[in-house]
Amino acid sequence: PMLEEPMPAAKPALKPAAKPAAKAEAHTAPLPAPVAAPEEEDDIPLLPMRFQLPDKSFQDVYFFAFPIGFDLGKQTPLTVRGVKEGSYAEQLGVQPGWKICQIGGVEGGHLK
Repeated sequence: PMLEEPMPAAKPALKPAAKPAAKAEAHTAPLPAPVAAPEEEDDIPLLPMRFQLPDKSFQDVYFFAFPIGFDLGKQTPLTVRGVKEGSYAEQLGVQPGWKICQIGGVEGGHLK
């Protein structure tokens, strides 16, 4: 699945994927619009995502490094099909069955 607009390439000097899971917060407020990275990039997520969980609640997850480590189904809504063992996504608690509602502030209806 691809976004309508290409995502910018990740910078080569990325922080390790050891950010605490506390960065993932469950709430229903909209994700902030993407902003230009300031001089200090350590606390700016490279990819914010909002998921809808099977119980219909929402979970925002902020990815600070790549690779993320999950597979998606080929149909919409984009749904996490599997999470790779030991991956960054697993560290942040992403689970199979979660549906992607937003990626980087782009609503899921605009994702292909």
